[in-house]
Amino acid sequence: MRSGLLTLSVVLGAALLVGPASAAYPATGGAASPRPGEVLWQPSGQGRAAGGDARLVRTRPAAPAPSPWRVEPAVTTTLPAGTLLAVSCATRTSCVAVGYAASRGGSQVALIERLRGGRWRIDLAPVPEDATDAQLTGVSCSSAASCFAVGYDYDTRGDIHTLGERWNGRAWSVTPTPDPPGAAGAGLFAVSCTSATACTAAGDYNDRSGTSLTLVERWNGSAWSIEPTPNPAGAVAGGLFGVSCPSASACTAVGSFVDAAGTIEPLAEALGPGGWSLQAAANPPGAAGSGLTAIACSSASACIAVGQIVLSDGTRRTLAETWDGTSWGVTATAEPAGATTSWLAGVSCSRAGRCTAVGQYDDLQRGHGLAESWNGSAWSEQAVVDPAHSVGSGLSGVSCSAPGRCAAIGGYLRWQSTIGLTLAYSWNDAGWKVAATQNPTGAGTAVLLGVSCPSTDRCVAVGYHENRAGVSKTFAEASAGGRWRRQRIPSPSHAITTQLEDVACPSVSACIAVGNLSLVVETQSALVERWDGRRWSIETSVPLPATTYADLTSVSCASADDCTAVGGYTASSGNGLPLAEHWNGVSWARERMPLPAGARNARLFGVACPAPAVCVAVGDYGTAAGEHPLAERWNGTAWAPQHPKDVPHAFAAGFSAVSCSSAAACTAVGSDVNAQDRMVPLAERWQPGSWQLQRIPTPAGASRVELSGVSCGSAQTCVAVGYEVQSGPTLTLVETWNGRRWAATPTPVPAGTIISLLYRVSCPSAQACTAVGYRFGRLQIETALAIGRG
Repeated sequence: MRSGLLTLSVVLGAALLVGPASAAYPATGGAASPRPGEVLWQPSGQGRAAGGDARLVRTRPAAPAPSPWRVEPAVTTTLPAGTLLAVSCATRTSCVAVGYAASRGGSQVALIERLRGGRWRIDLAPVPEDATDAQLTGVSCSSAASCFAVGYDYDTRGDIHTLGERWNGRAWSVTPTPDPPGAAGAGLFAVSCTSATACTAAGDYNDRSGTSLTLVERWNGSAWSIEPTPNPAGAVAGGLFGVSCPSASACTAVGSFVDAAGTIEPLAEALGPGGWSLQAAANPPGAAGSGLTAIACSSASACIAVGQIVLSDGTRRTLAETWDGTSWGVTATAEPAGATTSWLAGVSCSRAGRCTAVGQYDDLQRGHGLAESWNGSAWSEQAVVDPAHSVGSGLSGVSCSAPGRCAAIGGYLRWQSTIGLTLAYSWNDAGWKVAATQNPTGAGTAVLLGVSCPSTDRCVAVGYHENRAGVSKTFAEASAGGRWRRQRIPSPSHAITTQLEDVACPSVSACIAVGNLSLVVETQSALVERWDGRRWSIETSVPLPATTYADLTSVSCASADDCTAVGGYTASSGNGLPLAEHWNGVSWARERMPLPAGARNARLFGVACPAPAVCVAVGDYGTAAGEHPLAERWNGTAWAPQHPKDVPHAFAAGFSAVSCSSAAACTAVGSDVNAQDRMVPLAERWQPGSWQLQRIPTPAGASRVELSGVSCGSAQTCVAVGYEVQSGPTLTLVETWNGRRWAATPTPVPAGTIISLLYRVSCPSAQACTAVGYRFGRLQIETALAIGRG
């Protein structure tokens, strides 16, 4: 899907998030990432700036294999998350904006907001029953009581279908839109309605061979039907992203296509008495590639289309073209001062010669909303003030109901947030003013980094989430019988950001969680919190080294009054050193941690304490020869380095976690980078007296594998968790030890998952295990993930 403009995005490095109408407000971001179920143009070589050798790739999630693991409904936080992509105003006081938002599970849901009574409010957006994700990308209102919105949705198999919705003045309903016969995916990106019985929608679809072709559908008052549209001769891909109909019988659609040489060129098609025909859109001189994203026509012989130009050095610039009834011509736009890149995403004309276009430009710091006005002969920039607390914003669409009356929509990011917030502006001839949109409640970033299960039916997991201001805060939840509930856990009031990385619970009424907090930018201090069976509290008496950086990454408890936490800190010399803290039930004490001979720096990531006088901590250390796995052992009096096996031919190796079923049986896991520069799993087992390398399989087809957690119920049963990268997607990985060998175990993930990782695992028995981590849905928002067996 989105093969046309996403060709610009992926091949040319554009920062568009979700296609033709999208704002790329995170500023200076990279190309949009392929999503399972979508067809994208991807360069198979460097080529020239306009794309070089390109090929169509379709990715779909593989069917899950049978597994004893099950997904558990981990808690996610309820936060604002949404982006508006298109807007239409029937009158000065009646506007509708559409886009997408995040659900509590991290999936993508259709979003509709309507301006009424001077305020933006969310409307219920229905979707087909089998839709797992949906997005609305275009809207058109012929009156306050008649609007149509279009987009696309994913079904339970991951297939993509066109989506249409209708407003009758009282409620929204789904209006079935057909997919072309045999289409491997189809979507609608724009719509234009002259009345309640005459609408035209434009988009693209992929045929059986995977080729992207233009798509137009028409509404006759009772049903949508597909209309034949041409594709340019020799085109290897094409798509329509904007459409405008000044009358029921006159429409023009614009987009882009890729020619046989791999160059992206603007595309225009018009509806006349004989059907749809191609128009020769102008290709700007000196452009390595260009495309059109939106169009506004005051008559069949007066249109303005906007988009972007990509120069030979990869720089993007705004593009505007005008149609005079005979030909298309490029018009010079007003480039913002200091812009490093810019583009236009939407345009609207209140009358002939009075138009407004919106988009985004990036400077050296972040993205900003961009607005330009057309007076019939020249473009001029309009001042757009960034929303409060913005670290990047962009505009996706604009609608002008009368001269001097416009509404523009888009999205923005707040500091340290990955969640897009809806954004709207109003124009009243005095300038642009931010309007308060109603952000939906959805799943924001929520990540689980540590888990501990004191019994087979009780677990506690910790991590972090983003609050309503987009700031990272501590996060904890507990499960009983497989049902997770969020726990109230404090964050230090003076900290900018906080997160917890691990937890140890010797009983249901005693837990220690460790992590870090940031007081000011570029500083970090260790954080410890304790659960007493009723509430979490911050431990303020932990002795820490005087440093600008300290972090606790793992904790283990032999009993409620015997816990050890480990991590690392930066010494005054600038070298990284290991850190260990001990809890005796009354107070915390820092323990001296020696370095292996020749070590320049070291850091600890895991610790296991199977008995009061026995602890093993693992991590990595660096020497002049490279990075090596690190293990230190506590004998009740002092820590001493052990000597794990260096992996033959490894460029770098290290441990992420360790588990000990007894003082004489420990297993450490992590990863190493082999001679082929591939990251592969690493496992070593402590036999009395020495560490021994274990053979652990790399899943077939995996280009990168890392193990981040391990739990051993006995010397014969261990479970290690992490992730693997399979031809693009990153997926959860579980490996099990049966006393003789390691084997990969299939694991489930929630429907719609694009990326999923596991960080830690806890197995209170050989049969019962719980692993936690996080997942991305199609919105690429991190949400908590928990899986269990037994």
